[in-house]
Formats: sequence, C-alpha cells, structure tokens
Amino acid sequence: MCDSSVVLGSQITSSVNESSAEMDSRTDTEPLIDNLFNALEPCDKHVKDHGLSSFQPQNLVSFDPRQVSDISFENCNLKELVGRFTALKAILDEHAPFNTKIIKPKASKPLFTDEILSARKTRRQLERKWMKSKTHSDRQKYCDQRCLVNEMVDKAKTMYYSALVRDCSGDQKKLFNIINNLLHHSKYTVPPSSVSNQALAHKFSVFFENKIQNIRSSFAQNHLSDATGDSNVIGAEEIARSILLSEFDPASEVEISDIVRSSPLKSCRLDPIPTSLIKSCHDTLVPIITNIVNKSLENGFLGKIIEKVVSKRLLAHVKEHTLLDSLQSAYKAHHSTETALLRVSNDILCAMDDGKLTALVLLDLSAAFDTVDHNVLLRRLSTHIGVEGLALEWCRSYLTNRRQHVCIGDAFSKESSFNFAVPKGSVLKPQWFNIYILAFRDIICKYNLSYHVYADDTQIYLSFKPYMAQLNLPLESLENCILELRLWMKQNFLKLKDNKTEYIHWVSPTVGETSTE
Repeated sequence: MCDSSVVLGSQITSSVNESSAEMDSRTDTEPLIDNLFNALEPCDKHVKDHGLSSFQPQNLVSFDPRQVSDISFENCNLKELVGRFTALKAILDEHAPFNTKIIKPKASKPLFTDEILSARKTRRQLERKWMKSKTHSDRQKYCDQRCLVNEMVDKAKTMYYSALVRDCSGDQKKLFNIINNLLHHSKYTVPPSSVSNQALAHKFSVFFENKIQNIRSSFAQNHLSDATGDSNVIGAEEIARSILLSEFDPASEVEISDIVRSSPLKSCRLDPIPTSLIKSCHDTLVPIITNIVNKSLENGFLGKIIEKVVSKRLLAHVKEHTLLDSLQSAYKAHHSTETALLRVSNDILCAMDDGKLTALVLLDLSAAFDTVDHNVLLRRLSTHIGVEGLALEWCRSYLTNRRQHVCIGDAFSKESSFNFAVPKGSVLKPQWFNIYILAFRDIICKYNLSYHVYADDTQIYLSFKPYMAQLNLPLESLENCILELRLWMKQNFLKLKDNKTEYIHWVSPTVGETSTE
C-alpha cells in the first residue's frame, strides 16, 4: 500500500515601502521599475525539519551496526529489507530529531553594488539636509542625487536581468521563474478560511473525491460491461508473442547510483529518510537500495527509485517495438508544446498555400488523469504494450490498495481509497496515460484524418478543396470520427468537455475570406 498526500501552503504577504518623504518627492517621470524589488514576500514561515546541517552522515551507519550490516544480504526477503531500511529513520530521529525553525524571508537585492549603496547613502544624507533647511539649493542637490541613483539602479537591473535571461540557455522553467519574479507573482496560494486546518483538509478531501465520483457516475453503465471499445479499433489486436514484456530486468548498482545522483533534493514527509541524506550516504545505501529494487521487481513493493527503474524498462520496450504514438508530444524527450504547435501550424499553412480549406477540432477532456480506470489500464498494458506475467503483476500491485489524504500544515484529513486515476506525482503517471489513450491514434487514422496530441488535448484536422463536388463528405468524416471518439471515451471513463471543444476553419484569402467559428 502506498500513500499520496496533497500539501497545501498558505501565505500572508507584506510589502516594503520607501519613506514617506521620498515618496512625496517623486516625479511622474521616474521609472516604475524602481519598485521592482518591493515585491510581495511571504511572512515568517514555521518549518519542521531534521536539522541535517548538524547531522553527520556516518551516524547513519555507525549508530547501530547490527541494523545495517546485514541489510544487503541476499537471503533477506523484501519485507525484512524494507523494515531494516525504514529502521534507519529511528537513527535519524535520534541524531537529528524534528525541530521547528522560523524562516524570515528577506528581499533579495543582489544587484546593489557598493557604488549604488554609497550613492543611496549620499541621497539619504542630502534628503535629511534639505528637510531641515528647506532651501532651494539643498532640494536641487537632493533631486540631482536621486536621479543619479535611479539611473544607476535602472542600468544595474537591466544588466542583471539580461544576464539571468542569457543564463537560462533554453531552460523554460528557469525563465518563467524569472518572469514571475519580475511580475511579482506569488508561488503561494492562500487557502480559504475555515474553523481549523483539520476541517479544511476534510473539505478538500471530500471535494476531490466528489469531483471524480460525479464524472464517473455518468459512466455507471460501463460497470455492467467489460467492453472498452477496443474491439472496434484498428490495430487493437493482441500483441504478438515475440514482443511480450514478461518481467523487468534487474537493476545494477551503477543504474541505481545514476538515478540517486540525478534525483531532485525534494522529499515527501512520508519518506523515511530525506533525499539529501540518501545522497550524502550514497556509497553505503546504493547496494541496499539496489537489493530492495530488485526484490520489488519480483514482489511488488513501491518507491520513487523503483518507479524510475520500471519506467526505463517500459520506455525501452515501447521504443524498441515502436508501440507509442509518434504524434504525442507530451512527456517525451525533445518534444513539447512547441513541437505540437509547429506541426499543426505548418500543416495548416501548407494547405492554405495549396488553396485548401482546413477544418480543425480541438478536444479537451475533464480531469482526464483522475478518471483513468485501473482495470482498463492493466488491460491496455497487456493488449497494446505486451506486458504480462510478473511484469503485469507488478503493475497490478502498484495500482492496488492505494490511499490518499490531504495535509494542511500539521492537520490531516481521513484516508480515502484511491481506486482509479494514475497516481499523482508518480514517475509512471504520464507514461501510463499515453498508453491508456493509444486508441485515439487508431480511431483517427481509421477516418484518414490528420491529428496531433499533447497529453489530454487532441487536435483533429483535415484539408480539402473548398469547391469540390461533394463538399460535405470530408466534414462528415470528421463528424463521424468525433462521434466514435466520444463513444470510446465513454467506454473508457473519459469525459469530453463540450464547452471547451472548439471548431475552427481556415482558408487562404486568395480563395475566400478567412473565417473562424
């Protein structure tokens, strides 16, 4: 059994203001960017952690050698190995118990050089002198110094942020963090008011459950039948015996070492040991983790590192046999929203150059990842990907007896069953969802239509001459395809958002006026 938690943070924001005397003396021509660093900042945050800065990694293995020395023995079963690994938490709690610390955020001003700080000091001195004397000459000196400081700050900010953008080197996440900082976008969400965090956590838990139950209740009739619509889909035949994946290859210590080293430092409060500590005790723990991973592949225990190993095995299998949709741009190396946009835009522009009209339908699903049916997913792994035997049983174990709860601060909601959806935060989540909707490709190709998919967003389009004799035939083909997709989605517990589904058509100005609907 594996738990999932949703952690919600809260923030009270405050702003830093200049002195009233300086604000009153500003002119309309002064750049607004002068307030760039007066962003809304979070107030003091109370954080619980182990205080690892004072913890010596060698304590993890020297505190009680009997708990660690035998942990990698081959004759230990999986339950014993996991129990001993989890016992390391007691050692951690002994040497680095949980403490609450207060983090006082400070406005970051890395671009304020000594020269700028000196100029600001002079500005304040001239301002105080003018406020006392009230003479015109002192006021002029203050205004001149104020303009000089503003120019220096503007120049420094331009150079600083230009350098940050250049250093992104194509890293979109890093670039958007810079933009959010410039626009004063807060990373924290203030939850709604409630009597207590416990009550609020319960409300969120009920909301999440009801949202998915309401969607799935419209598919209640599906439970009366085991059909998933695959029998009517071209290419949905059973996978040939030659490409079956019956078991996952065991992992080597080198592979586990690479996974541990490349793992982000973030940790979940359910983790027995923080990721940072695992990395610092890398040489000692890798053999132990490798043994646990390999026994898991035989028995079905779960964990992030194990998920990554399984993900690599599945990815190698589908790549070798070209089983995934080549026109799915989400969760694939060297693919993104940009590749999806370029593909569809290029096809439309080429059709316009050829004097054709292009009809495009954009489909969107409602909470697609959360309504995935586990039995259907397992069937699709078997029939479309060829997963069987021990490998399929591992996948079944992964999806069985999952629980979830909502956490706000130190308050937890009651646990609830997790009987459907691809698990949130899982390494396997995007990969398995792509497998779940593989039939999209087969249905669309059945009607000879063009398409592109990004996660649960699907673009279906076709191009044709606007003055052809039987103009209604292409549009009928598009309509029939959407009807069959809608039926397949219903059979597979996916709900199409009618209010988000859009239809657009293009035609070259040389043929007719461009129009959209």
